[in-house]
Amino acid sequence: MACPAARSGDLSKLLSPRSVAVVGASENLESISGRPVKLLKRFGFKGRIFPVNPNRKVVAGLECFPDVHSLPETPDVVLVGVKAVLVPEVIGQCSERGV
Repeated sequence: MACPAARSGDLSKLLSPRSVAVVGASENLESISGRPVKLLKRFGFKGRIFPVNPNRKVVAGLECFPDVHSLPETPDVVLVGVKAVLVPEVIGQCSERGV
């Protein structure tokens, strides 16, 4: 399924997202997979932040979701911070959600 925004060339969701999912989010906010959540919060991102990690319930005080399918809404942007072997599965989930 091709994303309508990708077909139209509309980059507004990428440049001004209303929500961001961070797949592989870590409770260690100094790690490469923990920094995106930390920095989004620190610099006042006004949208919703969805940490995604099947091994956590909470990351940085935010509810954590086990996978992209479990998110309460389709995020505008997904940051992928997992091992390379897991990336195809995450990309597939994003595609199915229309990200």
